[in-house]
Amino acid sequence: MDLPRRVDLPRRILVPTDFSETADYALEYAVALAERIGALVDVLHVYPTPVVPPDIVITVSMLEHLARAGEESLRRKVDPLRNSGVIGDTMIKGGDARDAIIETVNALNIDLVIMGTHGKRDFRALFGSVTEGVLRSITTPVLALKPRPLRAT
Repeated sequence: MDLPRRVDLPRRILVPTDFSETADYALEYAVALAERIGALVDVLHVYPTPVVPPDIVITVSMLEHLARAGEESLRRKVDPLRNSGVIGDTMIKGGDARDAIIETVNALNIDLVIMGTHGKRDFRALFGSVTEGVLRSITTPVLALKPRPLRAT
């Protein structure tokens, strides 16, 4: 098999985050990679819009609170990394995480998605519902990271 003579390295990397340890690891990994290859890292947080029974009312202020909390968490997570020079856009969206990631990949012409295999709830079902869904739905390469490896001391 002949190897391609030239492979284009990613110029724009998307890291979806739910602020879990695995998502933090994916962000650190993406920043380190971007520094080495001259790419930008865009960071996306998707806050879930609650699905509630019809007799319960979700107010606009409740949704605004979710958005503000996500913005604040994203700022705290990303601001310390800004001096790396590789942080691009930071985005907050509401809704289904898989759909929002796919929309963002397409809208921003993302070259690589780096995300964790386990989210905040840290169980296998989340991998099936978000990371695997993204893997199956886009042609953009996805680097799915397992939780941070433990280092021997």
